[in-house]
Amino acid sequence: MALKSFLHDRRWAAGIASAILAGLMGGVFQEMTAWFQPQLIHATRISFGALFAILFEGFVFLMSMAALWRPNWLKPIRRVRERAGRLRWVGLVLFAIAGGMLFRYEQSQMFDGIYARISLAVFFLGGAGWLATDGDERNWFWSGILIGAVLFSSVFIFAVRLQKVSNHPFSLFWSEGNRLWDYSIPFGRRLYHYPAGEAIFSLTDIGRRTLWGLPYLLPGVQIWMVRLWDVLMFTVPYAVLGWAVFSEERKNNRRLFLLLGLWTMVFLNQGPIYSPLVLAALVVVLGRKTPYWLNVGLVVAASYYARTSRYTWMFAPGMWAAMLAFLDQDWKVTKGWIKRWLQPILLGLAGIIGGFGLPELMIQLTGSGGSQADLFTVEGMQQTTGRQPLLWNRLLPNATYAPGILLGLFLAAAPLAGWIICLIWKKRWDLHNWQKLAGAAFMTAFLGVGVVVSVKIGGGSNLHNLDMFLVGLVLLAGLAWQNGGRKNLLGFEGNTVWMNIALAALVLLPAAKVIREPGFYRLPSAEYVSEALAETQAAVEEARQDGDVLFMDQRQLITFGYAGDVPLIVEYEKKKLMEEAMAGSKEYFEEYYDDLAAHRFTLIVSEPLRAEFQGGEYDFGNENDAWVKWVSIPMLCYYEPLTTYREVGLELLVPRDGTVPPMDGVVCPE
Repeated sequence: MALKSFLHDRRWAAGIASAILAGLMGGVFQEMTAWFQPQLIHATRISFGALFAILFEGFVFLMSMAALWRPNWLKPIRRVRERAGRLRWVGLVLFAIAGGMLFRYEQSQMFDGIYARISLAVFFLGGAGWLATDGDERNWFWSGILIGAVLFSSVFIFAVRLQKVSNHPFSLFWSEGNRLWDYSIPFGRRLYHYPAGEAIFSLTDIGRRTLWGLPYLLPGVQIWMVRLWDVLMFTVPYAVLGWAVFSEERKNNRRLFLLLGLWTMVFLNQGPIYSPLVLAALVVVLGRKTPYWLNVGLVVAASYYARTSRYTWMFAPGMWAAMLAFLDQDWKVTKGWIKRWLQPILLGLAGIIGGFGLPELMIQLTGSGGSQADLFTVEGMQQTTGRQPLLWNRLLPNATYAPGILLGLFLAAAPLAGWIICLIWKKRWDLHNWQKLAGAAFMTAFLGVGVVVSVKIGGGSNLHNLDMFLVGLVLLAGLAWQNGGRKNLLGFEGNTVWMNIALAALVLLPAAKVIREPGFYRLPSAEYVSEALAETQAAVEEARQDGDVLFMDQRQLITFGYAGDVPLIVEYEKKKLMEEAMAGSKEYFEEYYDDLAAHRFTLIVSEPLRAEFQGGEYDFGNENDAWVKWVSIPMLCYYEPLTTYREVGLELLVPRDGTVPPMDGVVCPE
């Protein structure tokens, strides 16, 4: 009660908020000074960027202080909002689009500092909350702030991501080009000069390739279409899952129903989560509304699809289905152990059949691949988890992922988990002790698998490996919503302080993360891109006359016809090389070294190579060192750069006369 009384004392709350704002502005001033210092040394007048930054930060500070101490001063603009009516929502959408478009401009880098980015979040979320607040009596109301945060952040996600939908022919990030060609294999084989009937190796599982490969069914598919599809795949399925999970709300309040789906998209964007797992969860949720026999079949199908998309997902749909069936029972009504346990157990078994049984049967019938049963032996588990190093330091703050997995997960998931736990603790969602234990066991299993996979070398740069846990939380939230959570959320002002803090955090923290992450992305000039592409095309055309041309990287140039009708060489694709390098697979690289030494390829298209070791204190430093040891140094021993275009991530290499170690102390493979 003391905390509640303290927070309701406007003077104390305003004083603390003012002190925080003053500290924030002090940090912003230091960051802006450092940013503009090089420009101000020889300047004779203040630049437009500096003037804009000063005015913007001053506006944020003054508006915040006015809202805290003199809210009546804002009454005139409240009247404008009141007269706007429903146009406020159009204004909010345009406001979010403008926020996303901000990062198209180089000057947006002035907001890259932590304090400046927080001030940006205050401005965006405050403005969205103000627009979403109804009535003329208040500047901000909690419901308006939460509604505004959800709407703004969901539109902002699209506005930022759509910036990368372009016809730029080269990779936009480290693995994009390899993914673009990888996803083309199921439906775009016609795009390659490759012997008919021979399988094209792909590192990505068929479930993901099939979903992301759908645009390649179009006869004239272009690279911008595939990039647009990628944006849709990392956004729309999240919202659809949310609408399915909270479908009962559609009967009560359609606006709230819409917001819950958008909130789910913003929440899962914290991973981000690959869509095949989201679609598997969607099938599980929809199956709960069907006859029991059909529900079992859908769980089998969802589990099979999840397994064909990623082997660590094989049991997730069955576990989700069992968890939902077990927790969604009223044990005061459902009597007897058989009635309480039979349905969850059968759904769990359906998940085992779909995720393990059917794939194992397919392997035995076709004779392709190794038995999945090996995964469940001691030796199989050791080989699976021990093939690549586990970097446990990535659980804590590190160069690859600044907050570390544990803190990042806490910020992303603790508010929602805390809200669910509070509902159960206060008996607003009344569960039997066995139900509580089962729910905790399922979620702990998802958490454990996600943490272990996250610390494997090559991972840990975000929370996407905690996908089963995050999706599981959303499914639990749907049950909690039906069993007391709706009343709790809509009765915001009647809740305890801690419950309201959890409710505010589960909306505002994901929204703030959305705003915090984007940065200015510079595409090279059209002239630079044209020159790089023309030289690559000429070099490929000349080299193919004398032998094989290997696109180790940038294979999308073949996929979309930028490289001409060059034969596809499947071996030594960059992501496959990276996987084997991280595993230290000496046997795999023996053939690679033999081909390099024999100068099998007349030209190799690669990312710019370097022979510099970094160590774990650098961003992906461990991965870099594995790549340098197993890939870069051996290649630079036998090949040398013909030309390098660093701004597009391209290097052309030709055979070297003799073997020359690329750095002191290096011994080239024999």
